[in-house]
Amino acid sequence: MAAHDRRRQAAKRVLRIEAAPRGEAALSKPRRHEQARNDLEAVRMAQSTTMKGDRMNQDQIKGTAKEVAGKVQKKVGEAVDSTEQEAKGLAKEVEGKTQKEIGNAEETLKDAENRKP
Repeated sequence: MAAHDRRRQAAKRVLRIEAAPRGEAALSKPRRHEQARNDLEAVRMAQSTTMKGDRMNQDQIKGTAKEVAGKVQKKVGEAVDSTEQEAKGLAKEVEGKTQKEIGNAEETLKDAENRKP
């Protein structure tokens, strides 16, 4: 498939998303953008803040990012009435939560090792 065909298909998908009828729970386009910016800001804050006295490890950061991306994908799926996108978003969200919990466990073990006399 040529690059211009892929761009044309992507543009059509965007137009379908923007023109899709929305239910009561769906967010308007500016609201979705605002929510995505807020989610991105939350990830950036999580990356820069400390957790349990130390900086977050990579699993915690990547897990938080996947969790936020999954939430956004799930909301977009709801907005365009795509159960496939909702399911993918939910799966990504769960994967992110799991990875974040693995990072939390690593930090707990690291803290316990540092406290040993």
